Amino acid sequence: MQQHILQLRESRQLDALIDSYDVAIELAEKQQKDIQVLDYMIQQIEILVIKKEILSEKAGARLAELNELLRGHFHQGVPQYFYFAYDYFIAKRDFKNGIYDTDSGCGAMLKDYYEKALCGIYTDNTDDWLGKLCYQYALCVKESQGNDAAWVIFQELRRLLPDSFTIRREYYSHLGCMKFYSEPSEAFACFCKIVDLFKDNPALCALPFHEYVDIAMAKLLEGDACYAEKLAQKAVSVCEANRVIDEWGRALNIQGCALVHLDRSVEAVDLFKESYRMLKTSGYKLFSWRSQLNYIQHALNCEQKTELLAEELQDAYECFLSLFRNKINTLVKNDPEGFVYTREYHGLLLFGVCIRKMNFQRRIKPFQDFEIVSIRNKYNRDLKGVIHHPEKVLCGSPYFRTGTILMMG
Repeated sequence: MQQHILQLRESRQLDALIDSYDVAIELAEKQQKDIQVLDYMIQQIEILVIKKEILSEKAGARLAELNELLRGHFHQGVPQYFYFAYDYFIAKRDFKNGIYDTDSGCGAMLKDYYEKALCGIYTDNTDDWLGKLCYQYALCVKESQGNDAAWVIFQELRRLLPDSFTIRREYYSHLGCMKFYSEPSEAFACFCKIVDLFKDNPALCALPFHEYVDIAMAKLLEGDACYAEKLAQKAVSVCEANRVIDEWGRALNIQGCALVHLDRSVEAVDLFKESYRMLKTSGYKLFSWRSQLNYIQHALNCEQKTELLAEELQDAYECFLSLFRNKINTLVKNDPEGFVYTREYHGLLLFGVCIRKMNFQRRIKPFQDFEIVSIRNKYNRDLKGVIHHPEKVLCGSPYFRTGTILMMG
């Protein structure tokens, strides 16, 4: 059985692996090999994480079993990193649900892991579980406090765990994200480095699904929409073949953005719609609102029925609000001038544009919802400019392409 699993891992047959682990777990249970049962469970859930299926019913059931075994009668002889793995899975589940707070819940747990690693209390990085926990903390900081705060942590982690594959990958990924809009060619180089990391580690079960999409996005931001559309289509094909729904949905959104650049907005509307529906089905809030907002904007431009789009707009806004209420409030307080260059500010502008086009009367009150009354005048001026003279207000903005704001990422 173990040899069969190794062959499936080497050939990266993810769905077949998940099924094989079911068989392996059952056999190990019958043979009363307790540690092996735990090990197989952890390996199976890790594949579900790779496929971005941590919110699936199967992942939930396995996590419940794993928790019962780890916290119940399996205390003697259980490696510490098994507990690390379980905590990582729980943190991934919260992150996908849009929970980024580092002062409570899983976020506070991740912060504790990071601080104990810094102090040398935790040093065991078997199978990179400590590295994964620490990088997950950095991601929570990114989504709650912004890129700069997360960058400080990634730099510290690079020093702390220089041999961690996860830290190396995520270090370049974050650097690429920071370079996306100011120096997209450097961002492209960062993501190519990550692809090379995977090539240099053929034993890894995963593929760089996320980076395949990022590479297409970097080319789009460089201005090469034709090549970006081809790269996005390639990413769609790879993610579809491996049934990695989240990245498949992201790739469709970037492909749609490239089509807008190529003056093929009618085709783009269908891709945006497919993208956000896919992402909503998989539960990935962090990305679903982006393609949903792109869809609403361009469906309006194609004169689709506003009463149907009004429901979509309310839904997208509620998702946006649940994700970024605290982050936007923090960014506006700490750096109001820098906030206007962020994706979140452009998202607020695009919500405003759609509201005006629809004459939308429902409850969308960003100044009260996000507690950002201090930038009301700036926002209203920019919104008026975006509606009437966007090329003046958004000149040089990486989110402003071919006369519209596009939500990428």
